[in-house]
Amino acid sequence: MAGLSRMDRLVNMLGGEQNLPPKLPQPTTSTEAEQTDGIAAAEQTTQEDSINKLQSMDSYLQENQNSENWWDAVPQISQPKQPSGTTQTRPAQPYSSDGNLHFTFDLEQGRPAPLGISFTPFMAVTRFCYKFVSRELQQPLANAFFDEGKIWNREWDLYYIWSDYFQTAKPVTFITEYQLQALVTEINDHFPQANIKLTDELREEGLATSFDEFDRVDLRPRFLGHSTSRDQIDYWTTHLPLPISGEGAMADQRTAEAFRAKMELSQEISKAKSKAAKKKKQADTVLKRQDMVRMLTRAQRYLGMVAKKEDSLMPDISGLTVSAIPVDVSEAAPYAFDSDIIFIAVDAEAFEEGRHQVTEVGIATLDTRDLINQSPGTNGASWQECISARHFRITEYKNLSNNKYVEGCPDKFEFGQSDFVGEDEIAQKVASCFKPPYGVKYPSLSDDTQQTEEKRNLVLVGHDLSQDVKYLKQIGFNVNNCGNIIDTVDTAALFRIYTKDPTARSLGSILYDFELTGWNLHNAGNDAVYTLWAMLAICVKDASERGSAEGAKKQEEMIEKRKAVAAEQAKERVLDEAEGWEGMGDDGGEPVRPAPPGVMYGPPRPKKEIGQGMEKRQYYTPKGAVLDV
Repeated sequence: MAGLSRMDRLVNMLGGEQNLPPKLPQPTTSTEAEQTDGIAAAEQTTQEDSINKLQSMDSYLQENQNSENWWDAVPQISQPKQPSGTTQTRPAQPYSSDGNLHFTFDLEQGRPAPLGISFTPFMAVTRFCYKFVSRELQQPLANAFFDEGKIWNREWDLYYIWSDYFQTAKPVTFITEYQLQALVTEINDHFPQANIKLTDELREEGLATSFDEFDRVDLRPRFLGHSTSRDQIDYWTTHLPLPISGEGAMADQRTAEAFRAKMELSQEISKAKSKAAKKKKQADTVLKRQDMVRMLTRAQRYLGMVAKKEDSLMPDISGLTVSAIPVDVSEAAPYAFDSDIIFIAVDAEAFEEGRHQVTEVGIATLDTRDLINQSPGTNGASWQECISARHFRITEYKNLSNNKYVEGCPDKFEFGQSDFVGEDEIAQKVASCFKPPYGVKYPSLSDDTQQTEEKRNLVLVGHDLSQDVKYLKQIGFNVNNCGNIIDTVDTAALFRIYTKDPTARSLGSILYDFELTGWNLHNAGNDAVYTLWAMLAICVKDASERGSAEGAKKQEEMIEKRKAVAAEQAKERVLDEAEGWEGMGDDGGEPVRPAPPGVMYGPPRPKKEIGQGMEKRQYYTPKGAVLDV
């Protein structure tokens, strides 16, 4: 090394000639050369002075001989853009010339998020295992996916909201619900016993929020960038320009309040747990469950399985309702079909690689007039024959089929022929199914014209209905504009009430539970029909079991099973909490010096690189991250 020139030492320190700055262009004329001689001489003197001040490679290597990664200590220079087809062996470090961290903003930063996507607050994701996972699994999951910066160092497509309508010190960051689901899937793959699910209750509490109802850019998430570290996220949120206030017309009061409500939910679910919040959450959960019970009762009322209470009933006998009497499924419905309803089930399929691309829409209808004097049969099997269905496929997306998360089958409609319609026509086609003759593709020629034009009361049915309503809105059809829709039924909620299960189940698993065979699920037309099957099965089965010994036994078995699971989990938790308190049988070991301020002392942990039989004592931050001191 001693025989190398100063320039050679500089080249070595920079990692090769490819890291040298580009050469200055050669003078084109003698006149220009004469004019620049003085400047060039001065620059050469300055460069030589800088080189003279450089530390020699020998002394540098001697000072850093114990460094695990000596390159990180070498001052880095900004690199010119590499030509296509070449590989840069070491990326430029994210430091500016003053030595501070610096991350370039993405070119698409500020772009509004596309429609049809729900967003999860990123801070809620960083605390996910401590808020939404059972206690006995929190630490194993934290060690594997969250602690020591693991959750921050994953690849995230970040979005942000920074609006005058919900003022915060820094922008509120979000990821898409699909990224959260990918994380949950990965956790479940490594810890099957965790069985984590993103329930509707969690979504409603703010874990997955849609901002599609807001047309204003300042009320929608915007793209922040593709991040891979906490430093990167902190830099972006700290250096993001302040939002421009007073731009354009003010949002109306109702819109502003709705936006603030969504943001407050996002902020609340990102906070640590508290007893008050837990109590409020339980109260809200009870109210939601009661609403779902009422939904099931109304659906049974529309199907003639529950009598509607008349206002004329005397108060002292109002508790003696006939709804406690089980229904005989081999006979016609015992009560009047309330409100003369037509059930219309909807299902929409979107391409998994771009959720704004709705590829299929399914519509299934069930007219309660067709059920009069007809027995429902076991799980409503006899009434299934009265269902008619339509299946629309968007011509522009006919070559798109899902196969990554679910196995799509758009070409396997089981209940008729599919209709191909253009993207500009689909809203009109769907809207026609909510008008006479209400989804019937080929109305009978013998039907009375006056009857087919009659306006009827409609009940909208879906499985996870809110998602399908969003997809319908994307294609241009808003169900809220249909004045004759008087009620909604969600089969995911109905099944939870029937089973008293806090977790929503898939449509396929519900069919399986009732021993119903559903071919080619995830075809929108088929799923719309199967959704009505599920509704009938739940309503009929529940009505046939109420007040019976069979229903009571089933309820008791379900409670005992859950008690056994809870007892086993509690036992494991007690054993885990008791571990580590026993004596070691030694003399206490070496003295322990006081930990630095703000640092918690952790037990000695073996380090393989230290050497056999040796241990290295570690210090930890209050959040459990290793601190190198």
